[in-house]
Amino acid sequence: MVSRRQLLKLSALGTASFAAPLAYSASNITMTHNTGNPIGSTSPKDLSDNTRNLDYLCVGPNHSYLDRQGVPRKSWKGMEEGFNADQAARENQFAAFLDSSGFEAPVPYTSGIVLCRATQAVTYLGKEYRVKSEALPLATTNWEVDESKFKLIGDDSLRQEVASAAGAVMVGTEAPGGTRSTIGAEIQAIDKEYARPAWSELMGNLQVGPLIVDAARYIRITGDLADKKYNDLAYQALLAGLPSGAEVEHPSRGLSYLEGGYNVTATGVNLRGRNSGNSYDQFLMKFMNATVPAFNVKNSGFSMSNLMLHGAIVGRAMNATQDAFDFDVKVNNGHIDCRIDSVGFLYFRSSASITKSAGRNVNYNNCTFSNSRHAFSLEYPAVGEDDQRVYEFINCKYHSMGRLLSTEDSVFYINPLAQALGLVVSGGHADESVRIMRGFAGMSQINGLISSRSVGAFADLDATGFTQAGYGQFNISASSLMNIDTTKHQFSALKSKGPIQLYVDGFTVGGAGGHGLEIRSGGADIRATTVHNASMGASNVYSGFYVGAEASNVVFGGGCNYRHGQLPLAKTTAKYAVENSGVNTMFLDCVGVDGLVAEKVYYIDPAKASRGPDPVNSSGLQRISYGATAPTTGLHTLGDVHVNISSAGSNYGWRCTASGTPGKWISV
Repeated sequence: MVSRRQLLKLSALGTASFAAPLAYSASNITMTHNTGNPIGSTSPKDLSDNTRNLDYLCVGPNHSYLDRQGVPRKSWKGMEEGFNADQAARENQFAAFLDSSGFEAPVPYTSGIVLCRATQAVTYLGKEYRVKSEALPLATTNWEVDESKFKLIGDDSLRQEVASAAGAVMVGTEAPGGTRSTIGAEIQAIDKEYARPAWSELMGNLQVGPLIVDAARYIRITGDLADKKYNDLAYQALLAGLPSGAEVEHPSRGLSYLEGGYNVTATGVNLRGRNSGNSYDQFLMKFMNATVPAFNVKNSGFSMSNLMLHGAIVGRAMNATQDAFDFDVKVNNGHIDCRIDSVGFLYFRSSASITKSAGRNVNYNNCTFSNSRHAFSLEYPAVGEDDQRVYEFINCKYHSMGRLLSTEDSVFYINPLAQALGLVVSGGHADESVRIMRGFAGMSQINGLISSRSVGAFADLDATGFTQAGYGQFNISASSLMNIDTTKHQFSALKSKGPIQLYVDGFTVGGAGGHGLEIRSGGADIRATTVHNASMGASNVYSGFYVGAEASNVVFGGGCNYRHGQLPLAKTTAKYAVENSGVNTMFLDCVGVDGLVAEKVYYIDPAKASRGPDPVNSSGLQRISYGATAPTTGLHTLGDVHVNISSAGSNYGWRCTASGTPGKWISV
């Protein structure tokens, strides 16, 4: 009896395990078992032979191998090489098809022509035709019979001609000046223009790639310019030859040495770098000639962005004589309309100097000015209120400006004789600078400017010589000054002189070598202004708020304070919190005083009258005068106060209880 274990063993050997093996004389694989079993065998021996056979088919070196049944099979290598060969043939066929897809040269229509290709064409009465695909092949007979079998192809031929190498000469355009031309002729003119020797010389010296020119207005200088020197004549020719609206893009970084004195005569020229924002990693232009400005801008619409300019230095940096720009605009009604964005200026006398002509509308945005006498100077003594107008500095930074301490050294210098009608400074920060403003520009304002570690004044406003009627206003708000080295430089933090209506609202002074505010102008409105420490340069000489004898109609509004704290210069003291010698000074509210080390809180010249709050009638005003005794002369009204300034006085002063000359006075 056969056991179950024996049956399983026999099944595993396979039903044909006792049959004679098939002949494998044609096989190129030496089979291990070579059972010859039919397809579907479950024998492990066939599985072993199939695995060996599959290994040859996948990675074997031959193009084909016989399978277990002796049938030839392509190997993986054979399939790959066959596909590659077929693909090459298909590509050749497709290329041949493309080559034959264009229309062949047409022949005149006549009977007896055999047309067998869709690319063959004929002409009849000056028009071109091809045979419709469904009518091929066609042997022509006469036009009346054949016309329906042809398709007009005149527009197709035209497109073919325009797409050819000579097609540009067929397309018309309007050249500059309104003359008719072709696109081909204009391209040839551009190629000729930018093949000038100056351009070739420029490119050779820069060792950079070709210029990319778009309609002769966009020029991009590519490549690494680090420590490469421009050919000065070539760069000068580049700028001088620019058309209106041209853009020249410089590399993102690197250093280039330039001579300077470059003339920009076209309107709307834009010079820019490829970096965004103002940083010392931008492309640097270092100018070598201290006797000429870097750029002479002679027309309107000039702009520059994302570059760093380095002026020529002779001796100390602050002795620089070179300006970055000289705006000399005598056309377009004197308009400059210039915009400078994210540009750094180092070691110049001034970044921009207007010395030779009138001009309007210069805007600096997010620029950095460092180690120069001025960020901007306007010196031309123009005549006429429209000659100089609107100079804007938005969110700029100013470092180490005007350190030679000459009378003109300042971040902004504007000659009052220029009759300029607008300086706008909004935001930004200035540090280690001698002055922010020197001179005067009517209808101007400084808003939100922080000045720290300053060696002197915030603004020295001198309008002497300014004659534009109806103008002459200067507004300072939300700004501050923190002085250093005040023992050496006895500057007032803010000084006004001449025909100026000064408005100050939200100004803070942190230390002043001289007065905190020194007002010698024809009018001022001071509000929300605090002076911390004055007379730091010489004790008991200067006051927190000083109104000079030349001043008149000065108003102190709410929020004004004087504070004197203990600093390293502890022995310095202010003379007064408020010192007034002006005419018709008005106190709308009391000036707050804290920690004052001074001879007197207030000093009012006895010969000058002032007005302030009436302690009896808060809605009215009283006149305050000063002296050692009660008034004996002059007209006085009820409520007037006469403050006792005698050091030996036992009373505060006297109050007028009845109007008259000199009125009735009682001691208080």
